Amino acid sequence: MIARFIPDNGDPDEPDLHDPLYSVMALPDGRHIMATGIRDLFVWEIDSRECVYHGTIDAICRDGFASFSLVHDALRFATADGTTEFALWDLGTFEKQRVFSGHTEEVRGFVFLGDDHGISVSHMSLRRWDLGTGECLREAAAWPAWCVTAISTPTGRIAVGTTRGVQVIDPESLQSVLDIQLAFGILGRDPDPDTYKPWCSISTLTWIEEGTHLVCGGSDGLIRQIDANTGDVMQVWRACQEVESLALLPGGDVFVASCSDGSVKFWRISSEQHLKVVELNDSVPGVCVTSEGRVFAACKDGLVYEIEAPP
Repeated sequence: MIARFIPDNGDPDEPDLHDPLYSVMALPDGRHIMATGIRDLFVWEIDSRECVYHGTIDAICRDGFASFSLVHDALRFATADGTTEFALWDLGTFEKQRVFSGHTEEVRGFVFLGDDHGISVSHMSLRRWDLGTGECLREAAAWPAWCVTAISTPTGRIAVGTTRGVQVIDPESLQSVLDIQLAFGILGRDPDPDTYKPWCSISTLTWIEEGTHLVCGGSDGLIRQIDANTGDVMQVWRACQEVESLALLPGGDVFVASCSDGSVKFWRISSEQHLKVVELNDSVPGVCVTSEGRVFAACKDGLVYEIEAPP
């Protein structure tokens, strides 16, 4: 069964006209989800599917492309404006707390480091920030970056997806602990280790195995499980189209991936088994999972869909 969450666009004359949605996340209370459009922020109550909040925020999407995924801690969430800035917002009031400036390229991602610090990733650099003062504490160069994970609890490290593969980063020094170079392929084909493809990248990644391995989705349509200690590729799944977003289900053995062809796919890690595929109406830039295992996908048709996870 698929349930639809419909934005309240505030237009009584054209209530069914919706801009594309890009990123979706489950809020900490477990009862609400949030999604972003080109300039809009929507919040729904999960059980009633009622849109309980619609606000206009700084543009987080430019030229039809959104590269920044929503992230949150217990009290705040972060958005980027499609250029060189990002902002922190209060989760309770949806008021903007602070704007962070300093990058010279588009901000691609952000990760909270406890209550006081955070790291932002732009196309060519990493910056560590004091979230209270807005001061940039440290900056380091990076390979062209597209995404960043949350911190791994066992290792205290973060991971960044780049056009070369994955870099495992020490969040204190912002230095690379492990540079994992991957062979990318063309959609639907095997990876080609002999040709560098600057148009390919790791576009989404998440920790598994309690923070010792990564599942990484690429623009070449492949999903890889990588040992974050050695850089070894443990297994590969074929999504066939560009992988836009990944999320891990409770229990840690099943993940869901959303793709540019409108498909949402589930795999079991331990058996490499493809469990389920659901086809939506348009590209699916964002997917998230609640603590109870409910799966939500943000679609460019302007709707959020709840998708029943496989048993």
